[in-house]
Amino acid sequence: MNSRFPTRAARVTPLEAARHYASCGWPVATGAYVTETGCSCGDVWCGEPGRHPIGTTWRDTVTTDVQVLSIRWVLTPRASVVVETGTVFDVVPVSHADGELLFRLWEGQGVPPVPVLSAAAGVLVFTCAHRDSESGWMVLPPVCDSKGADPSWLVPVTSANACRLPTAAQLSRWLADTPGRARTCGLAGGSAAAGAAVRSMRCRGRLR
Repeated sequence: MNSRFPTRAARVTPLEAARHYASCGWPVATGAYVTETGCSCGDVWCGEPGRHPIGTTWRDTVTTDVQVLSIRWVLTPRASVVVETGTVFDVVPVSHADGELLFRLWEGQGVPPVPVLSAAAGVLVFTCAHRDSESGWMVLPPVCDSKGADPSWLVPVTSANACRLPTAAQLSRWLADTPGRARTCGLAGGSAAAGAAVRSMRCRGRLR
């Protein structure tokens, strides 16, 4: 049976990606990047080279101003693209099997798919933030580790689908409406839990 996952999006530069995410209303900050000796943060024991925000005050730098972002990436063109979670959107990890079910459901019902990111341990489905969401962060494509691996968009975010993100409850209903047992990773804790799950995927399975 052929996979229902779409073809992966073409690679873009960090600046192009940052400007695009900001134009969709997602707050963006510059992140660390991979160097010949490890991570630009300078920590020789860094567990996530090139895959984390810079410093502890990174939330003060998030912006959707594309002109500001252009200046920042001119200064650090290799910086990874960090986006804040819990303010505009949350991320819910689901299994590869449930990701397939979602695509079949969307296709069968004529529902425009929402942003979906590939992951080694499953896929990440983007949902709208809710009042109990906790602020967090994640690194979005393009991002490379020392081996050149990177997460990829299965359904890229656009200005259209960014405005109609489902709630976590809607995502659960979609999965409940599909044949077979739902295998969604429960993330009742919101963005903080989602961020922990994403970071766990990077450390244990490496997002790709």
